[in-house]
Amino acid sequence: NQFHINDNSKLIDHRLSKICKRGILIYVNNFTENYCLCPPAYFGYRCEYQNQRVSLVLQFRTVEWRTVFTFVIMLVDENTNIHSSEQYDYVSLRDCRKKFNFYLLYSTQPKYVNQTYYVRIDIYNKEKMEYYDTMFYPIRYSFLPVHRLALLVDVPIRDVATVSKKCLLKCLHGQCRYFSNFDKYFCQCLNGYSGMLCTIKNSCDCSPDSIYVGIVNNRSICICPLDKFGPRCYLKRTGCISNLCSNSSRCIANDETYSETEYYCLCSQGYMGSRCENPETKIEFLFAKTISIPQTMFIYFIYIPSISKSYSSPPADPPQIIMVSKLKFYESSSFVYFGGEFHIIFVKIHQHYYLALLRHNSTLGINISTTIIPEHRCLSIKDLFTDNIPILPRWHRAKHYHIPCQKHSNLVCFYDNDFFMCLCDIDRNANCFKFDYRPLYKCFGYNYCENDGQCHIDNSTCPTSSSCFCKECYYGSRCQFTTTGFGLSLDDILG
Repeated sequence: NQFHINDNSKLIDHRLSKICKRGILIYVNNFTENYCLCPPAYFGYRCEYQNQRVSLVLQFRTVEWRTVFTFVIMLVDENTNIHSSEQYDYVSLRDCRKKFNFYLLYSTQPKYVNQTYYVRIDIYNKEKMEYYDTMFYPIRYSFLPVHRLALLVDVPIRDVATVSKKCLLKCLHGQCRYFSNFDKYFCQCLNGYSGMLCTIKNSCDCSPDSIYVGIVNNRSICICPLDKFGPRCYLKRTGCISNLCSNSSRCIANDETYSETEYYCLCSQGYMGSRCENPETKIEFLFAKTISIPQTMFIYFIYIPSISKSYSSPPADPPQIIMVSKLKFYESSSFVYFGGEFHIIFVKIHQHYYLALLRHNSTLGINISTTIIPEHRCLSIKDLFTDNIPILPRWHRAKHYHIPCQKHSNLVCFYDNDFFMCLCDIDRNANCFKFDYRPLYKCFGYNYCENDGQCHIDNSTCPTSSSCFCKECYYGSRCQFTTTGFGLSLDDILG
């Protein structure tokens, strides 16, 4: 069909556009006929009827910040029939703040009120092309024509063992699994099968290198590899053919439906930028001989925004980012890469705070070496005041904070372990600002650490690192090693 726009045609009566209700009016056949294009939530000749549907707002969180996941979100009934589905590729470094808004429609309008429905989310590791996890979200008020779900989905850490040997379901052509967030079992069917017990044979038309998920409206749901796309994964992505990512970084082809760019560069350690062309700042931490080398070190990066002419004072709360550095047995120093701007670095070692770095200019992409020395240890106000000042209310005691700087000429910094961290300036006045003393965030309720270790992340929304805090006598990236015994193994030495 060919469409021709006639510039000399008569003016369109814009009052006619209202006949499409929520849709868009289009003209065909030289403006002799008009039709309505309806959004997913409506149907009918004039888009006058509302579809019964599930309206979803999803946000995902994971500490696997460099892994490419595919989320398949399905509307399923009690007989495991899939009514509709959507799928999204997700990389936490790129998408951690993104919210996904979409509809899942019932295949029959109106829906069957005597059936129960639920939303099922299948998670796949797109790089390895492997199944990862499945989650279950019931629709509790199925009598409503439109059901709204707003979900914050926490992706489990590492691969979750969801295959169950205790399952009573006899999956004929599949595996029995359980939902990681719900006490319920289901059958994960092999390619070409569906049904509650995987007994229904279907024709799978996915490409050989893709993953078959299920069938909806007599069409297969396919998970494509990174370099393929399309409903059956037979189309080749071209965004990464030229590989514009620098410094050995990985190129990931974007889905043009949801992204303005053809590719995304997943930068290797030490680099940043849209094409990973810029080096990050590398900071090396050395330790004075009188400071014992820690197993774990907290690093606080603080950025002081420049004072704009339009503001009379700087922002009250300077941005702060926390990182964790773990040292192995044989290491006498530590280094980290940081991609943002900063002016001040504090470190926390053995429950003590130290001023590690203070500079006026924030320059990106340079190498910095600093030594942690006892003279730069920040003292607690409990050590500096002998009277009742430390127990006063926050703002009452803050007016006394100039006294320690004026009384102790060698004091560099001090803190109240409640709200303020203070620096002593060259005039021996206290320059205090809000400091985040809260512990690191738990890993969204999941814990991959062994031997009762605790998993923590550096940010509750967009984490870029996770660490295990080990109990005494345990160490390693997962607290998997112990110092108990009569000697050290090779694993002990390497950490």
